[in-house]
Amino acid sequence: MKKQFLLSLIANGSRVVLGFVFFWQVSQALGLETLGEYIYVIAALGYFGTLIDYGFNLFVLNTASRSEDTVRPLFLRVVLSKLILTGAAFAILAALYGLAFSVQGAMVTALFFAVVILQSFSGLLIQFFKAMGRFEHEFSSTMLASLLPLLLLFMIQGPVTLVVLGWLVVAVRLVVLVFQLAVFFRLTQGQDWRDVEHAAEQRLPRALADIRGNFKYAVFSVLGAVFLSVDVVIMRFILGPEDVSIYGTAMKAIMAVILFFEVLTGVFIPRLARHHQVSPTQFRADVRRFAVIMLAGASAVSLGLLALGPTAVTLAFGAEFAQAGRVLQVLSLVLIFRVMTMVSGSLLTVYGLQSFRARVIAIVLPIHLVMNLVLQPKFGIWGAVGTLVISFLLFFALSTMALLRHRGAVQA
Repeated sequence: MKKQFLLSLIANGSRVVLGFVFFWQVSQALGLETLGEYIYVIAALGYFGTLIDYGFNLFVLNTASRSEDTVRPLFLRVVLSKLILTGAAFAILAALYGLAFSVQGAMVTALFFAVVILQSFSGLLIQFFKAMGRFEHEFSSTMLASLLPLLLLFMIQGPVTLVVLGWLVVAVRLVVLVFQLAVFFRLTQGQDWRDVEHAAEQRLPRALADIRGNFKYAVFSVLGAVFLSVDVVIMRFILGPEDVSIYGTAMKAIMAVILFFEVLTGVFIPRLARHHQVSPTQFRADVRRFAVIMLAGASAVSLGLLALGPTAVTLAFGAEFAQAGRVLQVLSLVLIFRVMTMVSGSLLTVYGLQSFRARVIAIVLPIHLVMNLVLQPKFGIWGAVGTLVISFLLFFALSTMALLRHRGAVQA
């Protein structure tokens, strides 16, 4: 078990680090203005990826681990649901193209939409690997997807266009998906499609039922995705691509840090959930250890970013990104609150109170959206920064209040 968690931690930690290195490569290859368009396209099309995912990752983790002998039929069942959602996403994209993506062009939009689709199905297969206890294949998939684009972009050695970058990422994602499918079919060798074949007329109704059943998970995922990137989408239309590049670079750095702590959280949650049921004393000790590690780590990183953020950003990205370093400094001041929100949010989930997490984001998101619309036109990038600071603090306050208010009732 320790080996499995270690592999998962290394894989996800490497994904965070290598993903940031790839972003640095892209920033150097595209230039300031085109980088802004890239950040916008990734953020806006990411909503469609969340729609296609639709909470099925959690569904697979919960279901496949209990039915390892019928994984292939389950795979077909989920794929059909995701194909229906992909068609819906394409229809929405076509309707919004003229409004949201005409500046970037049809080719760029199509290529990065293809990337979103491939990433979604690749992520699904990783969940199957996890559910089957084959963490080594999660590791190999993640490393392949992270290292291959770095090597290809390094080999190009020069400026690229968004179209070239799109083809490169599509090629990488295709290679990764083919590799994962080969591994999946080898792992499930000997299984057949009998459960699906004997109920062919029920495939579509079951797929639609699965979509309805996953709605509660999908809502939380969609709201979370909107919260994380709506400021960038608004900024693209109000301020322009160069400001998106500055703000997006600082956000990429802070999100890389947050993703690292999310990986760390993922290591603690299974242990917390297990001990919550069988060992209250050990559970309380684990909660204290979890909180102390997260607080100490966030404090150290926050101090490091506060002291070295501007210098590091300027050295890595160039003088034209100097403002991104100052934005990073401000965001580092609230990083501790964002990380400790992960602690309270994780405990809400362990206590079976995850619905309160959805309520919190349902409260914070409209405030976050309105403040961006009001403050960005008046204060530019700093309007978005101020909004994010307030939203992080509000998230922390509401999550902590929900946990303290309802924890006693649950324990009783």
